Amino acid sequence: MDHITSLIAGFADACALAVTPRAIADVLCERLVQKFPNSSALVFEREAGKDTVRLVAGANVPGAWVQRAVALRDVPLLTDALAFPDQVHVRAAYARAVGEASETMPITSMEALCAAVPDGGAGNYVLLFLVPPAQTEPALRRAAVDIVRRLIGAGVSIAAGDSDRGVIISQVYKAKVDWESTADSVDAIVALLDHRKRITRTNRAVEKWVGVPIRDAIGLDVHSLLHSACTRPGCALRTAIDSAVAVLATKKEANFELFDDTLARDLRVDLRYASDASDAWTNGAAPPSIVCLVYDLSALRAAERELMFLNQSLEDRVRSRTQELTEANRSLRDEITRRRESEISLLRSQRELGELSNQLVDAQELERKRIAQDLHDSVGQALTAIKYSLENAGVLLERERSAEAATLIETSARRVREVLVDVRNISMNLRPAVLDDLGAASAIRYLCREWNETYTGVVLTTDIEVDDGQIPDTLGIDVFRSVQELLNNVARHAHAAKVRVGMVLKDACLSVLVSDDGDGFDPVRPGAAPGAIVRESRGLRGLRERTERLGGAYRIDSTPGQGTAVRLEWPLAGHQPNGRTTLIN
Repeated sequence: MDHITSLIAGFADACALAVTPRAIADVLCERLVQKFPNSSALVFEREAGKDTVRLVAGANVPGAWVQRAVALRDVPLLTDALAFPDQVHVRAAYARAVGEASETMPITSMEALCAAVPDGGAGNYVLLFLVPPAQTEPALRRAAVDIVRRLIGAGVSIAAGDSDRGVIISQVYKAKVDWESTADSVDAIVALLDHRKRITRTNRAVEKWVGVPIRDAIGLDVHSLLHSACTRPGCALRTAIDSAVAVLATKKEANFELFDDTLARDLRVDLRYASDASDAWTNGAAPPSIVCLVYDLSALRAAERELMFLNQSLEDRVRSRTQELTEANRSLRDEITRRRESEISLLRSQRELGELSNQLVDAQELERKRIAQDLHDSVGQALTAIKYSLENAGVLLERERSAEAATLIETSARRVREVLVDVRNISMNLRPAVLDDLGAASAIRYLCREWNETYTGVVLTTDIEVDDGQIPDTLGIDVFRSVQELLNNVARHAHAAKVRVGMVLKDACLSVLVSDDGDGFDPVRPGAAPGAIVRESRGLRGLRERTERLGGAYRIDSTPGQGTAVRLEWPLAGHQPNGRTTLIN
């Protein structure tokens, strides 16, 4: 609405100040360019008797068009406008128009609108308008070009002294009707306000917005139109409108945006004077009218909020997915580390298994060698001596020397008893019979008594609080051999004066402790983790493997000069008691 008002005002200024059709066209082209920034308006006059046109008026004219005669065949748009004078023709800018219509946009990127100037059918003038295509709505650009060409035609008629005033008025009225139709098609409220901020003209958008007919809207202010029942003195819309009008005193235009609770819409309000306010006040004329445009930005703001929500949702999903990937990568790295450690442990186990196998073979050979040596040294020699004694006794009997024969037989019998003792000791070392007859607790007590009788210089104390029936058969031989190995180590290496053997059941575990006050040693490797064994001999390694084979735990506490304590523990879960009853202590 402000565009048509300004153009009509420009027509009045042109008629008052200009005396030629070209001067009128210059003024109107200037007004048109002012309303559409970065645009160009050109008026061409057809040369008499020629198919060429020449630029005679315009505003913001590109340098390529100045003082230039243009053949109509080179500019089809001008030809079409002259051939069909009742239409506004629109197409891309003429490609041969070299230069720039403005400082920012070349002609070839602008939209061209062309229309003949109505001058009684003579076809002497044509208007060419170059405008950025995305600046305003297409219908608004067409309407502006159409009204300007009609106003130029009216100015030409007036300047030529045409007295047919009715035709001129009809043309102006038709332009007014066309413009109002264009304004009515816009969804925004377009209103013209007087100096008291009362509506003097408006389009039909008010009927869609608030259901008020145009005739009832005339005389209302914008606040009363939009908030018909509002009585709040501090209404945000009223305050914003008053502030914007106050800004117009120092600026050409003012605008604001707010969310209106009454209409439930996001509003944008633009205010500007319909003409130059400073000239009107200076010349003492009536205060200029104010053009008011009210837009509904609800769909745009809703789209922005939805876009913001989608962006936030996308960021949350990306953040969540990134966290999931990070956790997955961390889990994968942990799994790789565990697998690597398992592989290392497996290789270590395989190596230890190989060593254990070799040790087992060596132990078997050593045991065979020991047994063979024991049998040869004790049993074999004794049996040989018995054989010779018995053979000599037989010779003496043949010679009737019975007394001497009886002496040899008695000596042989004594040696047989000694062989029986040796065989029993060998058998005891291989597998004590008391372990099978009675149980592990009794076998360990018997082992301690035998050991103490052998090593009389060491005081052995036993503290066995377990019965035979409480030690499962699956653990009996391992417990016995472990205690036997530890006592042998004390005898060979500790140089101890006191030894203690303890056995107790605690928290469903069988615990065995063998301690001494001997030399001791340092079991920790320098720089190694606590608990690492540095002096794990073959006997200690076998002891550890024997303990861990059935899920037990093995621990050595030793300090040089302060003795050694070895604790062995086996869980009883999964092992069935042997059901024996202790018969001896």
